[in-house]
Amino acid sequence: MTRQTTLTPSKLTLLMLGVGTIALMGVPGFGHYYPPEGAVTGSVRDARGFALDDIEVALFDEQELSLVALTRTDSHGRFAFHQVPPRFDVFAHPVGEEAFVGAWYLDAERAPVNHVELVLSAGHPLTVEVKTEDGIAVSGAEVRAYDPDRGTLAVRRIATDLEGQATLVAPPRVHVAILGPEALAPVWLFAQEVPEKGRTLTVTLRPARTVRGRVVDEQGTPLSDMVVSGWEFEDAERWVGFALTDGDGGFQLRASSGEAFVRAVDPLLRHLPVVEALTSGEAEPAELVLATGHPLEVRTRFESEGVPARVWVWSESAGAWAWGGTTNADGLLTTVVSTVHGLLAEPLEPIYQAAESLGLTYQGPSRQLSVRRAEPGPTDEAAP
Repeated sequence: MTRQTTLTPSKLTLLMLGVGTIALMGVPGFGHYYPPEGAVTGSVRDARGFALDDIEVALFDEQELSLVALTRTDSHGRFAFHQVPPRFDVFAHPVGEEAFVGAWYLDAERAPVNHVELVLSAGHPLTVEVKTEDGIAVSGAEVRAYDPDRGTLAVRRIATDLEGQATLVAPPRVHVAILGPEALAPVWLFAQEVPEKGRTLTVTLRPARTVRGRVVDEQGTPLSDMVVSGWEFEDAERWVGFALTDGDGGFQLRASSGEAFVRAVDPLLRHLPVVEALTSGEAEPAELVLATGHPLEVRTRFESEGVPARVWVWSESAGAWAWGGTTNADGLLTTVVSTVHGLLAEPLEPIYQAAESLGLTYQGPSRQLSVRRAEPGPTDEAAP
C-alpha cells in the first residue's frame, strides 16, 4: 500500500525553492566568488584568520607622502586598488567602534608586490584627557598612538573634543603622543599599559618655548637629518618630542619654560650622541657637536647561531644612548662607540632574552654579544 502525502501550500513553496536552487546551480558562475581585481589586491583578517568586512583601506604614495585612494573590504575581507604609485603604503583600520587596531603595509614596490595581507590585532579602549596647568580642557589637540610591538607604527591619529578628550582603540602596550597648539609644549608617553577593560590618561600641557640650535661634526660641517629630541625632569621625566636637522644642521622644537635637555643622535650610526642642558633664561647653545667614535661590528648570537636583534649603544662620554639599529639575519650590525661604552641587544624573536653589557672598553673593531633562551613559563614546554 502506497502512502500518499498531501502537498500543502507551504510544502509546495519549499519544493519550488529547492528546484529553483538546483536549477541555478547548473548556471555558470552561480555560487562562485569573484574577488575584486586591480594592480594591487589584498585581504584583511583578524589574528584568528577570519576575514573582516567593511574595513577602510587607504593607499598612500610613499614618495609624495600623499593619500591616493580609499576603499573598503567586501564580505570576504578583500580589496583592490587600480592606480598604484611605484612605491606605496597601505593602511587598514576599522570604521566605527570595532575593537581592532589598524595595520600598516609599508614601503612596498609595485612591481614585485601585487597582493597585500593585513592582520588587525585586538585593541583596548583608551581615553586621553588633555588640559592646561590651569585645568582648562584643550580641544583640537592631536593624539597619536604608536604600536611599539609592530615596529613603532602609528596606528591612530585623533583630535580631542570640546571637553579635551579623545577616545580610541589602542594596543595593549602603546606609545602616546599629545601635540597641542603652538603655545603649549607637547608630551610623549612611552610603553603605557592598556588593560582589556580600558584606561584613561590625564595629560597636562605646559606653556611652550622654542628651542633652536645647530648640529655639526668635529670639523664644524653641518649634519642634516640628525634626530634631536628634548625632555624634562621637573616633576617626572617628560619627553617633549623631536625634530630633524635641515641642510644647515639647524633644528627647532618646543619645550616648556623650565629646564630642558636636548639630545642629538645619528640614525645612520656614524657619530656618537651628545646631550646639552638648557635652562630657561640662558643662551641656547649655538652648536651641538657629534664626535665620530670608534667603528664596531656587533654580533648578536645564541651559541654559534646569529640572532637578529635591535642593538642600542651607550656612550659613556656623552652619558646617553645612541640611536638603535637592527642587525641583519646573521646578527651583524656596524655602528660606532665611545672608548668606554655599553651595549644592549633586544632579540626580535621572543624566545630569546635581552642581553646587556655596560662599562666595556674599546678593544678592536668587533665584539660578540651572547643572548640566552627565554625561561619557559609555568605552562610552557621546556625549550629543546
